[in-house]
Amino acid sequence: MISCRNWTALICASLFGAGLFFSTFSVRAQRSQERYEALKAETTDLSSQAIQRGEDFTTNKNGYITSNKDKQIEVDETFTTHLPLIVIETPKGRPEELHYYDKEQKDYVLREGIERYKQGRISLIHKESGYNSPLDEPEKESSMRIRMRGNSSMLFDKHQYLIKLTHEDGTDNKVNLLGMGKESDWILNISMIDKSLMRNKLSYDLSSQILPGVSDSQYCEVLWKEGDTYTYEGVYLLIEPVEVSKNRVQVTEQRANQPFLPALMRRDRMQDDAVILGNTASADGTYYGAIEVLYPKKEEILPGKLDLLNEQIETFEQTLLSEDPDTFIRYREMVNIDSFVDYFLINEFFGNYDAGNNSTYFYIDSNGKITMGPVWDFDGAMDNWTVQASNNHSTAMNTAPWFSELVRDPEFVRLLSERFVELRRKLLSDEKIEEQIVKYVNELGPAIERDYARWGYFYTSENLEPKNDGSSRNVSSFEEEALRLQNNLKEHGDWLEENLMNMTAVYQTDLSISEPIISNSWAELVKNDLLPVLFLAAFISSIILIQRGYRSA
Repeated sequence: MISCRNWTALICASLFGAGLFFSTFSVRAQRSQERYEALKAETTDLSSQAIQRGEDFTTNKNGYITSNKDKQIEVDETFTTHLPLIVIETPKGRPEELHYYDKEQKDYVLREGIERYKQGRISLIHKESGYNSPLDEPEKESSMRIRMRGNSSMLFDKHQYLIKLTHEDGTDNKVNLLGMGKESDWILNISMIDKSLMRNKLSYDLSSQILPGVSDSQYCEVLWKEGDTYTYEGVYLLIEPVEVSKNRVQVTEQRANQPFLPALMRRDRMQDDAVILGNTASADGTYYGAIEVLYPKKEEILPGKLDLLNEQIETFEQTLLSEDPDTFIRYREMVNIDSFVDYFLINEFFGNYDAGNNSTYFYIDSNGKITMGPVWDFDGAMDNWTVQASNNHSTAMNTAPWFSELVRDPEFVRLLSERFVELRRKLLSDEKIEEQIVKYVNELGPAIERDYARWGYFYTSENLEPKNDGSSRNVSSFEEEALRLQNNLKEHGDWLEENLMNMTAVYQTDLSISEPIISNSWAELVKNDLLPVLFLAAFISSIILIQRGYRSA
């Protein structure tokens, strides 16, 4: 029992601890403000050049290309930023929009006579302990080919770009940019739709601690050099595309004697000149989209291997669609089930309604099993889908291809619930989300104001359809959008934590399945971690026994 004196001491210690915490927090906030003021004083202010929306502001019928499309902010060689600076130069003009959205066809249609890539040069200026301007010596520079990328994101004024670094002779030039590994393909990402500038960054940074192969990304600012002038393009993420390499998604090489084809695939809209699987469920419309083989390349696939891959995916999908419990349950043997659980939860938590349908990546791992991931494309997530508000008191991933069947398995739903509780306590907690947002705000600093000077005419427009109750989802500042994002994740996260456990009753099924799932993680642990340890232990033990034998002799 604690005495009165001890209670007094305990209360005083608690109050002191609380005071110390709030004092420390206050100091940290003040330091952050001081840093911001220093950055603002030493970097370029574009507020006087901000592009105004005006009363005649309109959007294009094919998307959100606006009447402000051709307006620009010009800067000179004195432009300065604390972020890594990328300077792009394309002597024969900028890349063009490759497609438009046809409302009658309800699909994206390629424009005719468009040159996909433009030749040019790219410079990365990055002094870790200073400020960056166009006249500084580049840390890295290379020839390149560059084109616009994305589907709906191509229909916004602020474009995304795919960059292929090349040598002067046109061959691939692998360069390590901002510590993300030596590769030749890079993406300048951040859709204009994301006025928070952090939806992809937040999702990728947290997801990379849950699933392997998730793209690394770094903030930067971009200038486009045209003659002797520079135009300011705004804040971007320099990001790794989803592709197979030692620095990115790791898929084992194919071998002639393997009974399967190690492959990276994607479910998405049909792509021209792509290697498309002939699975029945895609062909007859049971599942949305098409499955494209991204790796190996068509010309590198060994004879007969593509047929094996087709058969594997076909068998898996028909197993999932079976109404016979004994057949259905065999899907568990065909997949890395932990990856399916994590993929579901990441996209569900962040409200990525496109996941499972478009930009949905998966691969065949070294065991021949189907593994989900990496995750991709969150700019329309977290209540940022233009045509419809998010429903934070429901789930969406349960309607996506494959997952619509997986939730018929009560054991899969149990794993979802248990895993989400674990993630919500740590990586997906409210505290972690806030910590990451504050980190990005401090990292971006006055670059936020520069980006809003360039694109604020759209950010502050009524580009998001209202909620079901008629209230607006549009805000007028970066701070409001960051808070809206944070509140959205908290509301949906709290609801999932309370309701995922009851999802078995929601996802009603006639299947009678009682066999528990043995998590893949244990099998992988034994294979990848314990077996080498046991082997080493046995080897050391044998040496000890031999030594003892010599001694006894």
